[in-house]
Amino acid sequence: MNYMKEINAFHTQNMFDPLSGSAVALWSVLMHVNNLCGWKKEFTVAATQLQAMAGLKSTTFKAARKELQEKGRIIVTSRGANRAAMYQMISQQIDYVQEDIREPEEAIHKTKFTPASTRTYSGADQPSNTEARSHTPQENILPNSTPTSLPDFTNSHNADRCSNHITDHPNVHTIDHTPAPFFKQDSGKQKQDNTTTTTDAIRFYQENFGIPSPFIMGDILSWTKDLSEPLVLHAMKLALEQDKATWRYVKGILQAWVKKNIITVDAAIAEEQAYRNKQHAFVNTRMQPTAEVLPDWFIKQKQQEAKQKAETSAATPKKDSAKEQRELEALLAKYAGNGM
Repeated sequence: MNYMKEINAFHTQNMFDPLSGSAVALWSVLMHVNNLCGWKKEFTVAATQLQAMAGLKSTTFKAARKELQEKGRIIVTSRGANRAAMYQMISQQIDYVQEDIREPEEAIHKTKFTPASTRTYSGADQPSNTEARSHTPQENILPNSTPTSLPDFTNSHNADRCSNHITDHPNVHTIDHTPAPFFKQDSGKQKQDNTTTTTDAIRFYQENFGIPSPFIMGDILSWTKDLSEPLVLHAMKLALEQDKATWRYVKGILQAWVKKNIITVDAAIAEEQAYRNKQHAFVNTRMQPTAEVLPDWFIKQKQQEAKQKAETSAATPKKDSAKEQRELEALLAKYAGNGM
């Protein structure tokens, strides 16, 4: 399906069978989506996505889709609840059949052959330029035209000379009396229509992120042209690994690479590996135990407390442990004797 030819045929058809503005907008969006899909015969797309791209509300969208179906512009196949409908675009081009209009053979054979050599003109009877031109079609008889009657002076010798003259010149082409068509037809190989303009980056985005809007599609093509398509694809893959399936996140990755002068996939992979190594080293450093650093005032306070405790213990008189032991034994012996 040729995109430009279909659009021209669609608008030409609208001149004779007009559509509403919402139906025209919806048809244009469906053609755009079909182009992104690689001109598949049938394709699916969510109704909410079509409404957003065409700028239509739910009720207006349904009415426009029904109008396109009734006027034979699209075919819609419902697939049940919670499933996107299946669409099929109907070609708007009309094939015109041209009939070959050939000159009747009777008119050709009625042309009387009159050799120029038999005509003699005197000075007064010589024809004017206009009259001479009027006799030209009859005088210049074509090889493939066979006159019905020949003059008496034509003999076999002249016929042989004419035949030999044509045979000796193979480059002489016979002229067909069939009128030429109104427009030139290419007799060679027909030029194939370039129906697929989707790049790998746009196709990857469509399969993994969703159908892009015309703005996002233009932005993808711009980044692909400025950097390279493999680099844009690599950025999309990194975004999917981070569970960030948005073009905004992909664009942020590309902008960071531009600031770091990264223009190849190998350079991006090397920068990513260096960043991961740095993160790994930082995590290991945090997991190692660290010695607690005490402030100076805390150390001085502890030293003063220890000094005061030592002074207090020195001022208190120490008891004689041996003397206390003897007194305890005497007391026990005394109470033991009274008990007996």
